[in-house]
Amino acid sequence: PRSSNLTLVVPTPSDRYRRSPENLGGASELAIVGEHYGAFDSNEYFIGPDVPGVEPIPDAGFKDSDNKIKKQAARFRVYAFDKDSKPLGEIKRQDYSMKWTVHVCNKKAAWLNLRGRYEKETWQLRNESVQGWPLGMDPNYEYTNTRNKLIIDSGEQLIESGKDHSVALVGEFQGSLVSPIQVQLGELRTDESGRLLVLASDGQSFSVNGAQELNSQYDNADWVDKMCDGSIRITVGSHSQPRLEFKSRNKATIIMAPPRFASGIHCATSLYELIEDIYERPRRGDGYDVGEVEYYRDIYPLFKRSYLLSWTNNYALGGHGSDSMDYFNNPDLSDPDANGSARRAVFTRIRAPVIDGDKENERLRDQQAKPYFMPLLSGDGALTYATPGERNTWASLTQLQYDRLKKWSQGSFTARRPGTFFESTEKVALERELSDMTRSALEWSIGAPLYPGIEVDWASQSSEMYNPEARFRHAGTVMPGDLTKGLSLPWQSDFNLCDKDWCELFAGMSRGKD
Repeated sequence: PRSSNLTLVVPTPSDRYRRSPENLGGASELAIVGEHYGAFDSNEYFIGPDVPGVEPIPDAGFKDSDNKIKKQAARFRVYAFDKDSKPLGEIKRQDYSMKWTVHVCNKKAAWLNLRGRYEKETWQLRNESVQGWPLGMDPNYEYTNTRNKLIIDSGEQLIESGKDHSVALVGEFQGSLVSPIQVQLGELRTDESGRLLVLASDGQSFSVNGAQELNSQYDNADWVDKMCDGSIRITVGSHSQPRLEFKSRNKATIIMAPPRFASGIHCATSLYELIEDIYERPRRGDGYDVGEVEYYRDIYPLFKRSYLLSWTNNYALGGHGSDSMDYFNNPDLSDPDANGSARRAVFTRIRAPVIDGDKENERLRDQQAKPYFMPLLSGDGALTYATPGERNTWASLTQLQYDRLKKWSQGSFTARRPGTFFESTEKVALERELSDMTRSALEWSIGAPLYPGIEVDWASQSSEMYNPEARFRHAGTVMPGDLTKGLSLPWQSDFNLCDKDWCELFAGMSRGKD
């Protein structure tokens, strides 16, 4: 909440969540790899909100009564459309039968060693001693899909509405072992309305080859984690006409991502904004206009992410904390008739978006490759940190985010009353209900920078990954496991790069108040 003097008020955490800097033993306390202390997989779960702008924070807290972390379930609904593709409403099991088919894979171990978006392909395989390149073969991406000893594939799993049971998503991993072992990637359930619930696995990573050490930040042989992605299809039947069935025209997508331990802290560009920008690209040209800019929909979420980062990052604290001049949690920024100089000053410090193949854009970003410009984040070409003078090591917003900020800086925007732009699904038109749920499912995932990424890798920045005829749908060529295969193996080895930053953070976080 905001107090009258614009100070961000955050409740003091209880003792069970507090750790003083002097008691931290290092990175092993922040990301445990390959071992755990007793059973840590909670049987409880919560469902995230269907409304954009609402943080996925459960009412009863993130932990169960045994202090185990709850999982967040992904909920899928099915809607009927008429012959003109107009939505008619949600289908529920009280009137219809529903058969959900889910197929997920983890292809990380079968993929290639990590490379950034701007780096040349080396064609060096992960686990190259297992089903490596055949003698005389020209390297190609498709071959990685044949390395079945390294792919954890659940196969297509079916769950029907009204059935009081769960279905495990289980595959096999062999690696260098003589015989494969089973690995559970997730679980399927349905709720009382027949909606599908997908739960991830336990997040544990391990080596199948004894106590194999992590010898790479991104590519570790014989290691397994339980991230995955895949497709979901639905077949709907009528209770009144048992022989009548309808199959979904498009497939939905599920991603099983690593745990999030800092809910409420987000990057400048979400996965929703990345995909939204990709669908906007064909419209750009002479006379292009970004359309209406609404402050609480298009601008404020970006500012909110910036000032909330001040609670976990010392640089953000100095630039956007509640005591700084650039405090973005300022309602005056929502007035199109005032504060024009402040808005323009903010925009002049926004780094230009990436336009591939545009030499003028490259020269401009070379000039802006320094901490003065925002966002102050490493980019898709940064192995560790952003480097002055090297444009690809600095993050940029999407073109759509940039264009909206430009109109905002010019005073060409609207601003409804805060807190009312996004409302519950029961209060909005059906068409908006569907688009709002898409946004709410994607806005808490990272869309940039992607080196390698958290939920998806940098390949998701390519328009070839998406269906041009259906917004926010992946192309038919995208197969289960393709969205996550380029991420770090295991996920903890990438996250462990943050250990130095965490220690510096704790050392400099003292504000003199809670």
